[in-house]
Amino acid sequence: YLRAYLWFVVASPLLLWAFRRVPWVTLLAPLALTAVVGTGLVTIPGETGNAVTDFAVYGGCWVLGIAHHEGFLAKVPRYMAVSCSALIMAFGLWWASGHLGPDGWDLNDIPLAQATWSFGFVVILLQYSPSWQELPGRLARWDKLVTLSNNRAVTIYLWHNLLIMATVPLLDLLYNLPFMQSESATAALDTTYMIWMFVLVWPLIGLAVLALGWIEDIAARRSPRLWPNGAKRGGSRRKT
Repeated sequence: YLRAYLWFVVASPLLLWAFRRVPWVTLLAPLALTAVVGTGLVTIPGETGNAVTDFAVYGGCWVLGIAHHEGFLAKVPRYMAVSCSALIMAFGLWWASGHLGPDGWDLNDIPLAQATWSFGFVVILLQYSPSWQELPGRLARWDKLVTLSNNRAVTIYLWHNLLIMATVPLLDLLYNLPFMQSESATAALDTTYMIWMFVLVWPLIGLAVLALGWIEDIAARRSPRLWPNGAKRGGSRRKT
């Protein structure tokens, strides 16, 4: 998960160089690699194989980000991009139907289905993603939250999985409280455990943003900010 992200960051200069020279080959190469290493056609043992498979599965979406940034996707007619994406996604579902894993339709266990479905879905999102300085209309109430999430996307991405796991030992402490010693109280917590995990992870993510998010500003050569949600101290909203 994090290993693949690290490799994408390291490989980005090379991927950008390759994309500018052979865009279609670079764009489709991860799908082709997934078809080779993610279907058993070629087997790479151990953690090396897992790393290569993860890189291939999600590499297509990473290169799509490069293509979007370079203006390449904007040159493709929308009807063609959406139509081809729908076919690629349909292929992914078809492949998954014949290669169900231990958890059924969980695409995480079916690399080629995961790669093709994700690729097509991201293309459609990028085709219809508007560029807003502020969210319009009723969506404006979410503007600060969206701005904060965008400004701390890497921090949230890197830490959220660990923070989800951290909710377990924290919630387990509740079983030691005096009012939790009855069977009914224990059963109530057992049945709502996942809900409490979902509730608890958000303040933990907020703490991670406060404690570690400023590193993103340093990496981008900006002045460190604790809570960059686009609002100025006077209460007015700053466009980002």
